Amino acid sequence: MNNSFAHFAEKGNEFMEVLAERMGSPADADHAFRVLKAVLHTLRDHIPVSVSLHFISALPLAIKAVYVDGWKPGKKKRSLRHKEDLLAEIRRQESPLMAAHDLKGNAYTASMIAAVWETLQLYISEGEQADFLSVLPSNIRTFLNEITSERFHLL
Repeated sequence: MNNSFAHFAEKGNEFMEVLAERMGSPADADHAFRVLKAVLHTLRDHIPVSVSLHFISALPLAIKAVYVDGWKPGKKKRSLRHKEDLLAEIRRQESPLMAAHDLKGNAYTASMIAAVWETLQLYISEGEQADFLSVLPSNIRTFLNEITSERFHLL
């Protein structure tokens, strides 16, 4: 049984290492964790529970735990209509200091969201990605696709 937990932790750590590398800060796992949590919590609060559960099914158990930590399914949030709404809500997720410490400015925040989305894409099937995106407002869906493709052009 002990080995199972070590395996779960190992897979979660592998995910976080990939994410930190994509964020351009491979030595700062704490930063990657805070940003991952803020992005996941913001997005999950704006999609149906059934879509969330399918979406996270292929993620490492430790990352699933991050996704569901503190979740109150059914709690209504203000609607995300524009990318600015998404950016602002992600910055507010963790703490008032997050914007100043981890997510400085819209361009940097967008690049961090893109790194999270790109890392998730390594684990989530294209069908689950499409289902997840389909329930988001079109402006947010377009924004996620744009920032991801922009990063691939920069790499």
